[in-house]
Amino acid sequence: MVEAAHFDDSQAPNAIAKRVQGAGHLKGWTRKKLRRHISEHLKNARFKRFGGGTQVTVGQLETILADLPTAPEGQESDSLLLIGKRLDPHMCLVFSTPAWLHNLRLQELEGKATWVWTDGTGKVIWQKCRILLLGVLTTAHTISPVALAIARTEKAEAYGFLLRSTKEAVESLHPCWTWDLKYLMSDGDKGIIAAARLIWALITWLQCYYHVQRNLKRELGKGPRKGLSQDVKDE
Repeated sequence: MVEAAHFDDSQAPNAIAKRVQGAGHLKGWTRKKLRRHISEHLKNARFKRFGGGTQVTVGQLETILADLPTAPEGQESDSLLLIGKRLDPHMCLVFSTPAWLHNLRLQELEGKATWVWTDGTGKVIWQKCRILLLGVLTTAHTISPVALAIARTEKAEAYGFLLRSTKEAVESLHPCWTWDLKYLMSDGDKGIIAAARLIWALITWLQCYYHVQRNLKRELGKGPRKGLSQDVKDE
């Protein structure tokens, strides 16, 4: 139950502890003690799922990144580009390819690049860092990748750095074009849209279907869920 709540429903240790005690388990434990035991259990579970390894130092990271091109001009379409780098105070590295950036421009010509989606990966972790994804929403209800970031934290400033780095990279590739983003789809973190509005003042935020459905299930608890997915789609 603990692992499912954390990895599948993205619940933090404190929320899991509250859920465990609410179900009538371990009532003699303090919330602090239970949270500590849950955190230790999840730490071991993450190690089993994602592996351990030695932490890369900033110096080693600089060496690894030194040979990566930072601009798309003159590069092969599938070349890995480092379009954004910030090591302090919170590391955030942004990557893309010329093909992904060109595709963003093509999507815009078809009237699709005004809608983008972004989210972090709770199950894919590198060096204790989250992977942040950015993609264009297509009319076929799929996501065409634009960039990804490796970030020490999944905070609004990291998403803002991802968005700004991508904007600068695609506009350097197409200097006569300004990427005017209209809609951003993400989870319920209000900091993400606040960071985006520092770049695009009039942008509109949309919450993705998956997070709406997950939040409703969490609020309903063990209540009736039959037909919930269809109800969300109808709304």
